Amino acid sequence: MIHDKNNLRQRNTRVEALRIAAMLGVICMHDIADGRFYTGQSYLADVIIRGVKNLGGLSDCLFFSITAWFLCVNQSPTLKRSMSKIWKLEQQLLFYSISIYMIFVICKFNGFTLISRGYFKNLSIYTIMPTLTGLWWYPTSYCFFIILYPWLDRTLHALGPRAHGWLAFVMFAVWGCIPLLTLDMVNSVWLFLYLYVLISYMRWYHNDLLQSRKFQQILFLISSVCIVFGDFVGARLLPGMYNESFVNSPRMFPAIMLSFSLLMWATQKQTLHRTPTLQAIDTTINVVASGAFAAFLIIMHPWVQMLLNTKLHFVLEGNPWRVVTYQLALPPIFFAICVVIDLARQLLFHFSIDYFEQNLFNRVWQKASESYIADRIRQFLNYTGLAPQKEHIFIPPQVTPPSRNLQ
Repeated sequence: MIHDKNNLRQRNTRVEALRIAAMLGVICMHDIADGRFYTGQSYLADVIIRGVKNLGGLSDCLFFSITAWFLCVNQSPTLKRSMSKIWKLEQQLLFYSISIYMIFVICKFNGFTLISRGYFKNLSIYTIMPTLTGLWWYPTSYCFFIILYPWLDRTLHALGPRAHGWLAFVMFAVWGCIPLLTLDMVNSVWLFLYLYVLISYMRWYHNDLLQSRKFQQILFLISSVCIVFGDFVGARLLPGMYNESFVNSPRMFPAIMLSFSLLMWATQKQTLHRTPTLQAIDTTINVVASGAFAAFLIIMHPWVQMLLNTKLHFVLEGNPWRVVTYQLALPPIFFAICVVIDLARQLLFHFSIDYFEQNLFNRVWQKASESYIADRIRQFLNYTGLAPQKEHIFIPPQVTPPSRNLQ
């Protein structure tokens, strides 16, 4: 959807800047060789490459944390609102899945790319059902999370601060501090549920602590030292290996603490006077951020990943500092191209789909909620499974008077 100027000015520009930075981190990880390469010729160059590539996990954590940060303060989450979000997201997913598939078909029949028949069939199925088939892990996980979100939010509120706090503490101790214990916590809906439990606890019961600049600086310092130290040590002790279990994992405490500190910085009160120049910069940042997610959809498409790894493999060879230059220069170029493409998509949707999609959703939702299946589901959920108990009526025992024998 095209954002007008008034809406853009109401958005927090710092938060939108973090959204852009998070997406740049994702591109840095996945642009070439999916993050798994080292020059082996220069220790310092390998440290830089490792640090840039390890931004991927932090970016996953930060990107969802931005969403969860504001979902926590939603006063009345409902299933209808969640399905409305999925409805709009699915339009964007179908646009990119079909568009990339059409380019893929053209390249296939022109001999630009060689793929097997089985891959072609699978990609055709993924294209028409991107969410259900998990074509992109993040949108699929987000859709499942946003469906569970209304009941998850109510459940956590019902737990209260003490039980919610213990739940967050245990989850953070297990999945945030033990590197080898993953249990499918990475790249799945479980990661989002885990992060929401942590973020909601801090937002609901320790919001005063989140306003502390000292606490924000401590979190930033600890997490930054851990990440930088992990890059230097990993490049020395594990050359040629991808240190995903500690530094790059979005579930681990360095990524979570750094995401918290950045969000605290972005949402704390600002006293800066808004000049016309700063307002223009804010508007530009908000416009760019509105198209940031397209970069993930384009670069994380399976065929685009395969194309980048085969056609751009030459940038991994030669002088190590040449490789570093490519690694630092390519992500902003990719991101800029993707944002321009998405702005064109927003313009196209503005003059086509946006005119009727909300009314269409309301009609579909009304038909679905009034259908026979929905009615049977409501009856099943309202059924307690207990037989109705009969009203107990007290019947006093009959007392027979003693008989008198008259002699």
